[in-house]
This record gives sequence, structure tokens and C-alpha cells, in this order.
Amino acid sequence: MPISSVHPKYKAQENDWETMRDSLAGDYAIRAKIQKYLPPPPGMNTIGTHDINDILGMSRKGIQSRYSHYATFAEWPEIVQMTINAIQGLIHEKPPTVVLPTELQYLEDTATPAGDNLNELWETMTRETFSTGRIALLDEIFDDLTYICPYVAESVVNWHVKPKLLGGGPTMVILRETHTTPKPEDDFEHEEVTAYRELRLAQQVNESGEPIGEPVYRVRIWEAPENKDPRIVVNEDTDESGWIVPQFFGQAWAEIPITINNTEDRTWKYGAIPLISAARRAISIFRKTADYFRALYNKGDPQAILFGVSKSEVPSTIGGSMIWAFEDADGSAMYLDIDGQGIPLQRQAIEDQYARFAQETGRLIDSSDTEGVKSGEALRREAAGSQVTVKSIVINAGASMQAHLRRMARLMGKSQSVIDAIEFTPNLDFSEPLMSGEEFMKYVLAKNAGGPLSWQTIHEIARRHKITDKSFEDEEAEIEAEGPSDAEIQRELDQEVALEAAKSAGGDNTQNGNEDTQNGGNAAPNSGKPGKKVPPKAKPAEGK
Repeated sequence: MPISSVHPKYKAQENDWETMRDSLAGDYAIRAKIQKYLPPPPGMNTIGTHDINDILGMSRKGIQSRYSHYATFAEWPEIVQMTINAIQGLIHEKPPTVVLPTELQYLEDTATPAGDNLNELWETMTRETFSTGRIALLDEIFDDLTYICPYVAESVVNWHVKPKLLGGGPTMVILRETHTTPKPEDDFEHEEVTAYRELRLAQQVNESGEPIGEPVYRVRIWEAPENKDPRIVVNEDTDESGWIVPQFFGQAWAEIPITINNTEDRTWKYGAIPLISAARRAISIFRKTADYFRALYNKGDPQAILFGVSKSEVPSTIGGSMIWAFEDADGSAMYLDIDGQGIPLQRQAIEDQYARFAQETGRLIDSSDTEGVKSGEALRREAAGSQVTVKSIVINAGASMQAHLRRMARLMGKSQSVIDAIEFTPNLDFSEPLMSGEEFMKYVLAKNAGGPLSWQTIHEIARRHKITDKSFEDEEAEIEAEGPSDAEIQRELDQEVALEAAKSAGGDNTQNGNEDTQNGGNAAPNSGKPGKKVPPKAKPAEGK
């Protein structure tokens, strides 16, 4: 089998990966493959003996022009790109917590051969995981330092893995890479070169070809220029078969230094693609908008029909500024219009797809709900459903990154205590939804009404919902520095007036004490209910 052969499970994923890449690339990529994402309706695809267009004598060019016109009505919704950008914003609002030994701290500034730092590599890792459900991390040695090379899902084309009873690690991995290079005969022109990186865990052989020692990690590169078969690259750094045995300070590695991160685990089995349902909804909306806007166009542009007119008299133009005059008295013209009854149903179908997208992805999208917005609690429950999924994916990706960093330390010969001290903890502080000022004031009013809440608890609620990022002590210090607010001054004035009113009411009750005693001690002036006293009304507070 050639080096370009792919794993049987790889083929089953290719279509979904292509769909995700095109959906994320947007309208331009979708229209480059327009007939895949917008199949021609019947009568617009091919000419056959039973095709109505063939019967009418329409040429293939005419059919294609009809389809091209139809395709202009389709609108690509950028919901997939918006969703993944929103998720990335949540995850990377705060950087991960990283603990590395001194010998690996250079990764915080330069983690990849391309120069990306560890945070940038982490962003790539999460974006690829949400885009295709997989990313691979491979260690490579440059100038006595080990760096991490990320490989997207499409690049890991083939592999062999040992049974779990024998360790379960890979014994062969094929990585496909593509790059452009100037053509040898004309450096103004470029050609695309496909390279295959063959990773093997195999024993070395002696001059007689007999295996010696324990299996070690080795690498071989194949290159395939355009329209040519792959060939092994042999140079001064390889042996005669093209193999290189990477060594870290003279020590070969006894494993292939690659980590596979899937949506839910680190195995070689493919997992789910988190946003594939969003891409499918976007394609469905794209197709439905073509029919919907074409129907609107046809409704607003009815077909002119002529009767009793010879071919020579048929007008070549139409419009409000044109006059049609027929010499024959039997000549007439009219418009053939559509009733448009299906247009509202087409619009509803598009809205249903947006609603289904919101349900499947957990995104809170306005679906033109005529009955108003959802309650805050309903939105929290809906958001929590998606955050559980996002959290689990991020936790798994963080565990993969931590495992890979610990593998690097182990391959560098570090002690187990140093390895165990390496930590990579991603930001998971994105589960609390934002809070409106109205919602926050409900807590304040509840506290003032005697609710069992401390001001420190209310401040913690405000901090979690991103109303403030200050500590309780800092917030108190700033409030004290600001001085009393107008509301506090008015509250104190109101309390003074209420106190004076209470004193006045107490004096009146003393004067009427004997009268109350004669009435049984329970009489209440101006009240028909015994036992209830009605205090006099307090004077209204005057303004400052």
C-alpha cells in the first residue's frame, strides 16, 4: 500500500470535516462548492430526453444561467463562525493556570516551531477541537529544545495502535502536510507539495539487517510534488533509507511522542464533532433562503403574456417607461402572477431552523418570538445545558495538554516529582450568566426588606455575575471615599421626620390615656375595630 493510504475510519469523517471547514470559512467557500451545498432543483441540473427544458429547446448554457440566477438568492448565515467565536471568547477570557519546571518555562513564550506561545497553542487546540473534534500534538527537537507541533484532524491520516494489554500506544502514525514552494524551473510560479511524515516505533538493525535493542522512535519524510508519486527524502541527516532517530542529548525515545485530543477523550477513536449540527442547520437555512427569496422575487416580478401577436411584433423590452402598441385588434397582454400562499410557510421553515439551531447549540438566538422574551431562569437553564458540554470539552482538552507537557518532562528525563508538579488548568469561570441591573436591585431590595442576606453575600453575587471585579473590602473603601449619596441623605431626613411624628403621636396618646382607660383601654380613635390603634399620619419629608 502507498504511503498516501488512509485509515478506514478516516474516510468516514472526511465529509463532516469538509462541511465544518467550509461553514467556518463562510460564504465564499460555500459558493465555491455551490452545487454541493445548494443542489439544483429539478429542471436546472441536466438535460435529458424527458426534461422539460429539453422539450422547450433550452440549451445547457440557458439551464446553467437559470441555476446561477437561482443561487444568487441564497444567503449564507454566519452562525457557525459566530458560535465558535463566542465559545472561544468564553474559554479564553482568562488565561489558563500553568505550572512548569524551570527547564520547560520557555514554552510559555515559544511553544511551537512557528513561534506561538503556550496560550496561543491552547487557543488553537480548543478551536480545532470544537471545529473538527480532534487535534494532535507532536514533540519535535530543535536546537536541543523540545517544541510542540499541532496537527489538525485531517493531517492524521493513518495509524497502528498496540492492544490495551500491551500498552495501547501507537506503533505507526502517518501525518500529511501540504505547503507551497517555488517551481525549480520558474521561481515566480509556485507548486503545492504534499509531504508525509512517517512515525515508527521500531527496533534498529545492524549491518546484517537483524533487529537490535529495544524499539525506538524514528521518523521518515516522503514528498510528493504536484502530479507526482511520493518519494522518500534522503539527505545528510538521514540514513540511506531516509530514517532519522530523534535524540534528546543522546537519548532516543522509546515511544512516539504524540497526544491525540478528541472531544471527550484521548484515544484513537473518533469522537463527536461539537458543532456539526450547527453547520447542518446553516446549510439547511442556506437552501431555504434560496427558495424563499426567489419566491419573493417572482411575486414582485410577474411574467408578461402576449396574445394575438406575431413574432415580429413581440416587444423586446418591458417596463413602466415602455409603450406596447399592437396593430391587430385581437392582440392583448397580461401578467401571470403567483398567489404567494407558500411564502409565509417558507419563512416559517427558516425560522424553525434557527430555533432548532438555538436548541442544539444552546445559543440564545432571537427567533422573533411574538410573545416576548424568555424568563431569566429559563435562559439560565438553557445556557447551563450548553455550558456543561463546553466545560466537559475544555476540561478534556486541558487534561490532554497537561498529559502532553508531563510526557515532555518524562522524555527529557525529569524525576517523577517534577513531572507530577506540572499543571495546566484551563479557565472554567464562564458558567455564571451576566446579570441585569434590575435583577441585581432585587437582591438589594430583599436585603433592605429584612431578607437573610449579608452585604458581603450580595457583593459576591455581583462579582460572580461580572457587575464588579473588586473585593468586598475595596468596594467598601471606595464607597466610603465617595461620601453619602443623595439617596442616603434623603433617607436620613425621612427618618428624622418619622421620629418627630412618632414623638408627637406619643404625646397625644398620653393626653387621651384616661379616656382610653374608661373605654376599656383598647379603644382606638377613628377606628371601628377594637384593640387597634391608628397612629396619626407623619408629615411628608421636605426636600433638601
